[in-house]
Amino acid sequence: MRCFPFLSPLCCLAPLARVAGRRFVAGLLGLLLPLLPAAAQRLSQTLNSGWQFSRADAAADFATARPPAGGWTPVSLPHTWNAHDVLDDAPGYYRGLGWYRRPLVLPAEWQRRPVYLYFEGANQQAEVYVNGQLASRHAGGYRKCTPTGPRCACC
Repeated sequence: MRCFPFLSPLCCLAPLARVAGRRFVAGLLGLLLPLLPAAAQRLSQTLNSGWQFSRADAAADFATARPPAGGWTPVSLPHTWNAHDVLDDAPGYYRGLGWYRRPLVLPAEWQRRPVYLYFEGANQQAEVYVNGQLASRHAGGYRKCTPTGPRCACC
């Protein structure tokens, strides 16, 4: 940017202020970032593998948070539990309830820290149980959701 005598002297200072401002912010970040405690940093763990799925033919099982005793199939997420129904000889497709379960052991460094479950998508309706207790409900199409409810007892 060229400065002309008839223009405000501020036009000559604007590029310097931008560069100085960037250097100031970069210097400030350089000083403050190392001061952040390790406890404030977010840790995450992907939970897409290690799941089991079972159809629940009785609504009472779902309402009482009692998953079926048997009939579990290993699956990985994302998973569509009625995708193959259109390929079989039976008319229609299964519209009942389904259960997913997965054991979760928290790493030692997560103890005494807030723990959040984050789902990248759940279709229609979902209820999330942690240690047998209802933690959250979700309604809607394939929307992302974070259950907000009581913390699980193991955390």
